[in-house]
Amino acid sequence: MISLQFLTSLLGEGRKLSKANEYIFYCPVCHHKKRKLQVNVDKEFFHCWICSVSCRSLHSFVKAYFPHRLDSVRSNKKSDKKNNLSQYAEFESDFQDDEEQELCLPKDTLCIKDVTLKQIKSIPGLKNAVLYLKNRGITSKHIIKYNLGVCGYNSGRIRIVIPSYGSDNTLNYFVTRLVVEEQGRPKYYNSPLDHHTVIPLESHIQWNHSITLTEGMFDAIKIDYNAIPLLGKNISTDWAVFKKIINFNKIVYLALDNDKYGLEATIDIAEKLLFYNIECKFVDLAPFKDAGSMSKRDYLLKRRDAISINEFWIMNKKVECVD
Repeated sequence: MISLQFLTSLLGEGRKLSKANEYIFYCPVCHHKKRKLQVNVDKEFFHCWICSVSCRSLHSFVKAYFPHRLDSVRSNKKSDKKNNLSQYAEFESDFQDDEEQELCLPKDTLCIKDVTLKQIKSIPGLKNAVLYLKNRGITSKHIIKYNLGVCGYNSGRIRIVIPSYGSDNTLNYFVTRLVVEEQGRPKYYNSPLDHHTVIPLESHIQWNHSITLTEGMFDAIKIDYNAIPLLGKNISTDWAVFKKIINFNKIVYLALDNDKYGLEATIDIAEKLLFYNIECKFVDLAPFKDAGSMSKRDYLLKRRDAISINEFWIMNKKVECVD
C-alpha cells in the first residue's frame, strides 16, 4: 500500500473517495483545475480522467513524472510488485517497469487484418471486437491503414489495440480500449511510456500540410486526415508534438470534443499556438459530440467552415465558458 503521506508530498492534498483505498488528486501532467487523478493506494494504480495518464505502480508513476524522487519510492513503498499488477493481470508479463526495454504490444495481440473468418466466428472475443469497431464506424480501410489489433480475447477482457508508429515506422506508443466496460476497470490502458515524448500516429502525418488536433485515437482515425491525437485535452510547449508544430509552422485545426471542457481546452491550446504565431482554426463539431462520431466527409465539411482564431474569438469564448 502506498503511504498517503508520501502521496501528499508528491501531489499535494488529496480527497478520499467513497470506494475503499481510493483518493483523488490534482494531476501533475495536465494540471486540470479540478482533482482528476484517481489513485488506488492498495493496488498502486493511477489514472487521470482528463488526460488519460495511467500507471500501474508507484514506481512507474514516479519514474515518469517525479524522477528526482525515485530514491524516496524505495523507502516509502509498502507493498510488493505482485499486488501492483493484480488489477491488470492480463498485462503483467508484458512490461517490466524496473528495467529499460524495447516497447512492444501486449503479448497476445492479433492484427485484425490477419484474423481469419473462422477465428472471428469461433472465438467470442474476436467477434465482439469486430462488432465493436463496426458500431463505431471503423471500416476495413481504417483497420488496415492503422494496423488495429485485439488482445485479451482469451481472458474475456478483450481490448482493441491501437498502435502508433513514429516517422521511422517503429512502434512509439499504443492505446488499448476495453470492448465491454467493467465497473472499477478503466476503459483505456496505454503504453507505459510518456506520450508527451512521442507524436501519436506520426507515421501517418505529412508535416508540410495543415494538421488537425483531436483528443483521442479513435477521433484521429475516424477523421483520417492528417490528424494527431493529444490523448487528452491538453498540450504543453515542451511536448514533442508542440515542438514539431512550431518547427513546421502550418495551420492547425482544433477539433476537440464538443463540450464545455473541449472548448476550454481549445482556448488554452489556441493561446499557446498564437503566442508562437501559429495560425489555428476552430472546427465546430456540432451537432456531433466528438470527431469519433463523425465520418471523414462530415469532418471535411466542418473543416471547410472552420473559424480563424484570434484574440477576440478567444475573449468571446472565455465569456461563453463563464456563462
